[in-house]
Amino acid sequence: MTARALTLAIRLLSAAAIGVTLGATTGCLPFFFGCGDTGWQPQTMLALGVDADLEALTYEDTGYTYLAVGTAGTVVNWSGTEGPIATFTVGTSDLHAVASFEGAWWVAGDGGSLFSSTDSGQTWVPADLGGTSANLRAITNVNGVVLVVGDEIVLARDAAGIWAEVTPPDTGWGELRGVFWDGARTYAVGRAGVVWSTEDPIGTWTAENLDVDTDLFDVGRIGYDVDAALVVVGATGTLVIRDSSGAWTVVDTGVSADLIDFSGSSVINSEGVVHEVGTDGSLVEVATLAGMRALYSNSPMSGLLAVGADGVSKSRDYFECIGGRPFMIEGQMQTASLDRSDAWCLAEPEPESLPLSTELAERLAAAWAEDGLYEHASVASFARFMLELLALGAPPALLHAAQAGIHDELHHAELCFALARRFGGTPLGPGPLAIPELALARTGDPVATALALLDEGCINESVAACEAADALEACVDAEVRATLEIIAADERRHATAAWAALRWLLDRYGEVVREPLRRRVAELAVAPSRPLAARDPLESALAAYGRSNAERRANVQRRVLGELVLPLARAMLSADPSTIAAARM
Repeated sequence: MTARALTLAIRLLSAAAIGVTLGATTGCLPFFFGCGDTGWQPQTMLALGVDADLEALTYEDTGYTYLAVGTAGTVVNWSGTEGPIATFTVGTSDLHAVASFEGAWWVAGDGGSLFSSTDSGQTWVPADLGGTSANLRAITNVNGVVLVVGDEIVLARDAAGIWAEVTPPDTGWGELRGVFWDGARTYAVGRAGVVWSTEDPIGTWTAENLDVDTDLFDVGRIGYDVDAALVVVGATGTLVIRDSSGAWTVVDTGVSADLIDFSGSSVINSEGVVHEVGTDGSLVEVATLAGMRALYSNSPMSGLLAVGADGVSKSRDYFECIGGRPFMIEGQMQTASLDRSDAWCLAEPEPESLPLSTELAERLAAAWAEDGLYEHASVASFARFMLELLALGAPPALLHAAQAGIHDELHHAELCFALARRFGGTPLGPGPLAIPELALARTGDPVATALALLDEGCINESVAACEAADALEACVDAEVRATLEIIAADERRHATAAWAALRWLLDRYGEVVREPLRRRVAELAVAPSRPLAARDPLESALAAYGRSNAERRANVQRRVLGELVLPLARAMLSADPSTIAAARM
């Protein structure tokens, strides 16, 4: 799906959801959401097989792995859940910066050390920097120009591959520590409150006045929305935020430790404490990763990973969004077994010869059958929700919406199993679905109902609606397209109804449910998503029949959370009229 088309799908759902959620509100707190129903899992610590202290890391999206650098030229490449794929020693100097873009890995450090590799670290080529011995601290890519900053130096590599030192201002650059390109301007920050910005990294730079004189260590955008605010972090809890008008505001964070690294919407301090940064610059403490010095967190959905002393990486176990409304019991998703059955396949299909390989046909049949089981389980989820609404005295409109959801999910299951039969040639359907006594444990409890509704309805249904719409972009099969169009429209209504139900629970039970929701979303702030698998050789063929790959689904989930769930939830739980007005725009 094009960026414009996905934006339209999100805005359609946002418009519908805003209409049912923005009523009278009390209380205010920055909210950040993850996916899942199990809360934080135990912290994961992974020894990376090196003794060096690691100082910087990044995500390498060609192989879906991570890169970290540290003392004595150490470079480590590893997956998010397993040990090192490879370790390298690149030069002898301490390395402070790492980046991955345009098919190359880049590392930089003391004494003018700057190397690149285009073969996943097998060979490293030193950059010709004209003999500089400056310590280099940060790297970024500015629309094809590789930019490196450090102590009293800014270096740029043009499209021809030629490195040149950018002319410094009359006062000198200062000791620069961070650099970031927001798509329009490039910002570099450093010690003693130094901040420079420019539209042309090879041209003239302008001093920015942040009204601080503390050492500044990093700069970045909060989240991944192109209109999101910039944030600068530094010593003794310094945090300065730049809004869309260009105004800088110093935030009283209440933190005394140095804020040493920022990524996505997370910041880590010198004591290993991780905070999530709100759009107003406020901090919510979410984890303590002792000994860690640098982190990677592109967004709440992309997760949190940190590296630090003695070659150790720390993270949290992942969460994952499930398309549609899952049937969860004690954190476990329930589905029926898969049986041979004519009952769920609608009418007998006409014989059809599809130009598919055996492997592709089997993959499609299995995928649509699995979706059929999810849709079947959603019937149970809606039925349980209807009982919960009845027990809490919900109005008829919410009960009608839940009843319609049951009908819709039954139809979705039939459509999915019909496609499974079409591609696999075998009629399939769900077997018995186990309904243990615990399935109704939260009935009558407004807090448990609200927390589950947030995950199962507001987030998962919103994601499901946009994932189905997104899958239409590459789909060329008429029958699959018709199914996706039905699912996208229905899930959009389900998501809107879920937000309406959450609005009613807040109005009916007030702080009884509001405070647990606040705690809940703080816990879920940086829950990592499942690491992406290697690219599937059949992904293009699968996409033609409505099956998106993991990377595409993850992108939809990130955008739905960042552009729909987060601002809508903040507005719904805010007493600030300007926040509500902004969400309506």
